[in-house]
Amino acid sequence: MGRTPKAKKDLGYKYNADVLKYRGITPPLVYRYLESLALNEKSPNTLSQRYYTLKSFFKFVSWRAGQCGQNAATLEAVDDFDFAALPEEVILGCRKMDADSYKTYLHREHARSSSRVHSISIRSFYRFLMQDEQLDRDVMQFVSVEGTGAENETAHAIYLKSDEVAKLLLSVKKKNETRDTMILMLFLVFGLRLSELCSLDVDDVQFRAKRLVVRRGKGGKTRVLPLDNKEIVRQLKDYLKYRKEIVKKSVRTENPGDERPLFLSERMVRISRRRVQNIVEEAIRAAGLSGKNYSTHKLRHTAATYMYNNGADLAMLKDVLGHKNLNTTTIYAHPDEEARSTAISSSPLLKPSYNPREVVERENKKEAEECAANRSASEEDFEEEEFERGA
Repeated sequence: MGRTPKAKKDLGYKYNADVLKYRGITPPLVYRYLESLALNEKSPNTLSQRYYTLKSFFKFVSWRAGQCGQNAATLEAVDDFDFAALPEEVILGCRKMDADSYKTYLHREHARSSSRVHSISIRSFYRFLMQDEQLDRDVMQFVSVEGTGAENETAHAIYLKSDEVAKLLLSVKKKNETRDTMILMLFLVFGLRLSELCSLDVDDVQFRAKRLVVRRGKGGKTRVLPLDNKEIVRQLKDYLKYRKEIVKKSVRTENPGDERPLFLSERMVRISRRRVQNIVEEAIRAAGLSGKNYSTHKLRHTAATYMYNNGADLAMLKDVLGHKNLNTTTIYAHPDEEARSTAISSSPLLKPSYNPREVVERENKKEAEECAANRSASEEDFEEEEFERGA
């Protein structure tokens, strides 16, 4: 059953109350993480647990580095740690070895179940940082979580299935529907990063040259993507007509040479990354897809997976996605069920004609023939050598 309008209103109030109490007592990156959890309808208990476990982890990292608790013999004895003032470089600089050291400490001082809770929080937070494009990769991906099974350590990253994509596109709010649907389409078709989509200008959509210029990707790079598919060209042209009408009705003026953002906010300025994230999160909730860890980054992942499953090789994906390293691209390679089935079925062991006895006999016969041929060749060499000696 769907939520009633009143429930949605209550949820908004609850979201504000749950998150605002952490403002001012957490670093900005952690606050944004807690905010994303609340937007995905995580409970107040979950937010509280994530706050305290992350605070404890960074307290340990700072203590071990000698930045607090100079005379403290245990982590609990550290009383001069200022979580809110934690430098961003400390957060972004942590790696798996820091989490492993922290887990070792917890195993020694606390129960293993406590270590598991902390590991889940750390992994979740750093996954968020990657999705929020604060980090290039998920640096805590291989931090083990006791009791989850080894298969989770190497699980593929998440992407939307085709029916979920359809539900998502149908769940965009009526207000700004044309703009928001176009935003989703650019994520899902071109696999753009959040920052790249927000940085697009009208002039970057070049119909005559049949290209989309992505000018401000990660590292300030520029890449050019083909814009020759009739359907996406039609949708972009329709959107630009809509955008022109919106600008005409507003107080915004756009002259030749002015910067013209492709996507405008309600205030008629370049749309922000946070607003785009909200648009996607709202559509995810409306589509009934909450709790699956879907995000703007997962839309990029979905685009890459679609391309891979439809014949694009990893080198091509690397170029389209703007990756520096091919190893980064491999995480987007998710053969679908049909492709996996075909790969398994291609095994010679599954052919109706396969008979292990015949295979052994065939190999034995082949080896015997090769031995006979080698023996014959050796005899000929010997005869030639003897002949040459006699000569």
